[in-house]
Amino acid sequence: MSRVEITDSGHSVGTAIKLDGQDIAPALLGLALSMGVRERPSLELDIAHLEVDRLDFDEVQVLLPDTTRELLVQLGWTPPESAHQAEG
Repeated sequence: MSRVEITDSGHSVGTAIKLDGQDIAPALLGLALSMGVRERPSLELDIAHLEVDRLDFDEVQVLLPDTTRELLVQLGWTPPESAHQAEG
């Protein structure tokens, strides 16, 4: 189970959202927290991403912002092998 900290930055700019000590706010559009009596809290993250319905190309290179990639990896995502080669 991950540790989540949500704190007001004290400025008008925004909120710090830390997942296991790392601020993930730059990779998010928003979040929803739900809690029930005697239930584990549930946190739904709205990750900044681009939705594409259709591409008419044989090959496409998908680039994620570093903050989004780092958050997805922290949440357990393994980038495809081709992504590792492109970063190399």
